Amino acid sequence: MVVALCGVARADEVRRMPAELAPPAIGPLLRLRLLEGVEPPGPAAALVRRGGAVEVLRGDLAQVLEATARASRVELAWPLELHRDLGGEAIGLPMDLAARQEALGLLGAGVLVGVVDTGIDWTHPDFMGRDGRHRVAWLLDLSLGERVGAHPGVEVYGGALWSAAELTEALAGERVVPSRDRVGHGTHVAGVIGGLGEGFAAGVAPEVDFIVVKANQGEQFAFTEADVLDGVSFILERAEDAGRPVVINLSLGGHMGPHDGGSDLERRLGELLSARPGRALVASAGNSGAEDVHASGFLTGEVERLPIVVPSYERGDGAASEAYVDLWYTAGEPVRASLIAPDGRRLERIEEGDAAMLGGRGESLLAVSHEAETDTYPGLRQILVVLREPDVGALEAGGYVLELEGGRGRFDAWIALRGAFGARFGGFIDPNTRITVPGTSPAAISVGAWVSRSSWPSRSGGVPTLEVTLGAPAVFSGTGPTRDQRPKPDVLAPGLFVLSALSAAADPRVNPGSFYGAASRAGVDPVLEGGLYASSQGTSAASPFVAGLAALLLEQDPTRDVEAIRDIVRASSQRVEVGASRFWHPKAGFGLIDVEAALALGRGERGAGAPSATRSDVGLSLDVLHPEADQGVRVFVVPRGEGGAPLPPGWSVAVEAEFEQGEAVVEAAERLGEHVAAVRVRPGTARGVGRVRVSVDGVALESSPQLNIIASPEELGGEGPPSEVSSRDHACAAVWGEPRGGGGWVWLVLLGVLKWRR
Repeated sequence: MVVALCGVARADEVRRMPAELAPPAIGPLLRLRLLEGVEPPGPAAALVRRGGAVEVLRGDLAQVLEATARASRVELAWPLELHRDLGGEAIGLPMDLAARQEALGLLGAGVLVGVVDTGIDWTHPDFMGRDGRHRVAWLLDLSLGERVGAHPGVEVYGGALWSAAELTEALAGERVVPSRDRVGHGTHVAGVIGGLGEGFAAGVAPEVDFIVVKANQGEQFAFTEADVLDGVSFILERAEDAGRPVVINLSLGGHMGPHDGGSDLERRLGELLSARPGRALVASAGNSGAEDVHASGFLTGEVERLPIVVPSYERGDGAASEAYVDLWYTAGEPVRASLIAPDGRRLERIEEGDAAMLGGRGESLLAVSHEAETDTYPGLRQILVVLREPDVGALEAGGYVLELEGGRGRFDAWIALRGAFGARFGGFIDPNTRITVPGTSPAAISVGAWVSRSSWPSRSGGVPTLEVTLGAPAVFSGTGPTRDQRPKPDVLAPGLFVLSALSAAADPRVNPGSFYGAASRAGVDPVLEGGLYASSQGTSAASPFVAGLAALLLEQDPTRDVEAIRDIVRASSQRVEVGASRFWHPKAGFGLIDVEAALALGRGERGAGAPSATRSDVGLSLDVLHPEADQGVRVFVVPRGEGGAPLPPGWSVAVEAEFEQGEAVVEAAERLGEHVAAVRVRPGTARGVGRVRVSVDGVALESSPQLNIIASPEELGGEGPPSEVSSRDHACAAVWGEPRGGGGWVWLVLLGVLKWRR
C-alpha cells in the first residue's frame, strides 16, 4: 500500500511513501486516525488533533509511520483552494445604511461572523464601527508563531492572536501587529459580509463583529483541512465564550472526495454546526461550472474507458506540476483499473487494495491507487490517478485513458487538481455535481454566483466592461446536485464584479502576486478610485452575501440553527429561470436570495389559504436518469399561497410519475424544512419520457416537469432513438456507454441539448 495515494488503509499495510509520490499539498501531508484511547506518537504530539485525526507534517513522516500499528486509518490531507475572483440592489438591499435600517430594521448587531480565509486588512476603515470601536473582535494568524502568554486560557492553535483592544492600540501606533492579508481574498469577503462601504459598497450586515482566522501560509492561495477546522473551532469557542450567535463563511473548497457529505472535513463540520442553535455555516459552490472536471457513468461488466486529456502546453517556471483524478464507484463486484498513456505505457489491471506507478525520480510520473471499501465510506471504492510533469520539460500531451474492467454500478470522477497544464475529461462528461467540498456538506448553506454587474469604475479611468448575460447564473458557478441527490447549491447571490474592501497589502500595483494580480496583468485595473475598494468575481464573492443574510436572521432570532436559516433562505429566494426550468436547477439552486423576503418570512409572514396551483414551485434534481441509477431523482416542492409567500407548516405533498413504459418507484415525501419538501423517484421499470405531477393538499400544481429515463435502442423498439431530444429543464449527463470500436449509442450533452450519436 502506498501511503501517498491511499484514501483509507489498514495500519498493517502502511509502509514508507516513495518520495516521487509526495503530493503538492502544503503543510500537512497525512491524516492519521488513531484508535480510541490512543494518544499521538512523539513527533505528532504537538500537532493539531481534531475529531480523532492527527495532521502529520511532511517532515515527520518517518517518525510517525513507526506508530501506524495504532492507527485505524491513514489518508492524504488535501489542500482547499480559494474560490477567488455590489449586487446589493439585486437582492433587495439598499446601499444607504440609514435607508437600510429604516427598511429592514436589522444590521447584524450582536452577531459574530467568522471568516476563515487569507486574513484581513485590520487597518481598513470598513471594519471600524460607526462608534469608533474596532469590529474585528479577534484576529488569529496561523502563519505566525504563537505570542506566548498574550492570551492565557485561550487556545490559539499555534498561531498569533490579537484582540480588538490590541488592534485599536496598533492603529494608534502603540503596538505592532504584523498580520497582513497579502492575497486580499479574506478582506474582500469580510467587506461583503459587513463592511461599512462608504455608502456604495456596504456589506450586508455592517454592524456584525468579526472573528478572522488567517489560515493560509504566507501568500499562498490554498489551505489545509487541519487549518480550516482549527479556524472553525477557534471561532466557535470564542462565540461560546461571548454567548453570541455566530455565522462562519468558507469561501474555499476542492474536488477531493465523493461529494456526498461523507468526507472527514464535512463530517467534522457537521459535528460542530448541525442542529446547534445560534450557529450557521455558509460555503461557496466553487468556480468549476464551465470546466470539464466531473465525469460520470455506469459500469456494465465490460471495459469502460474514461479519457483524461492533457492539452499541448509550454512548461512554465517552477516545480513540477501534477493533476489528480479522484474516482468513486459503487460496484459490488470486483473492478480492475488500468491507466494507458498516449505513448502506450500502461499500468495494468490494478486490483482493490493495490497501487502502481511508472516513472518518477525526475521523469514524468503515472500512478494509480485502488482503495477497497471501508467503514468510513460504506458502499464506495476509490481510484486515485496522478499525472506529474518531469523535472524538466512538459508532460506528454494527448489522451490518457483510465480503463475500468468488470463490475456493475455508477461511477463519478473529479479532476481534483488540474495541474498547470489544465487536465480535463474527454468523455463521460457530466455538467452537474461540479460543486466543491465542503459546499456539499449537509451542515453548509451552499452559494452559487449570479451576474448582477458587467462593469465597474476603475481608478485608472474608464469603466472596464465585460460582455456577460445580466440576471443569470454565472457560467463559472459550480453545479449540483450532490452525488447523493441533495439540492446543492442552495441559492445564488451576486458573484461577478462585486465591489468590496481592498487590502492595502494586496493592491496589484504593490503586490502583483495578490489575487487581483491576474486582472492587473491582463491590463485591467480592478481597483476603484481612492484605493479602498476593488472588484472581484467568483462564488467566493457570492457566499459572503448569504453569510451576511444569515447574520441578519440570527439577529432576528439568535436561537435559529443552520437548518432553519437554510430553509428560510431557500423558500424566500427569487425564482431563476434557466432554459425552461422555473424552479430548482443544478446551476441556480432554489434561486436568487431576497433579503427583504427572507426577513419577512423570518418574522412569520407566510401565505394563507389553499395552495396556489400556479405560484407553488416544483423542480427536479436531474431531468435525465439512467435506468440503473438506484438513487433516482428528487422532486423539490415549495407550496405557496396566491400571493407567492410560502405556506405555513401543516400541508402534505403527493407525487405521481407517468412514463411511456413501465412504472417508477415513488417514495414518501420528506421535509427538508418547514417550507420545503422532497420526494424521491427511482427508475423501477419505467423507461422513456415521463411527467412528474405534484399535488399539495389535493390541489394539483400546474408545474409538471419532464423526466427522461433513458433506454437502450433495443428497449425503444427500433434501430435507435430519435435524432434529437430536448432537455427541457436542464442538461445532465447520463451516459449509456462509450463507443467500442465505433459501435454503440452514446448519450451526449451538447449545449444543453441531448443527442444520440453513433
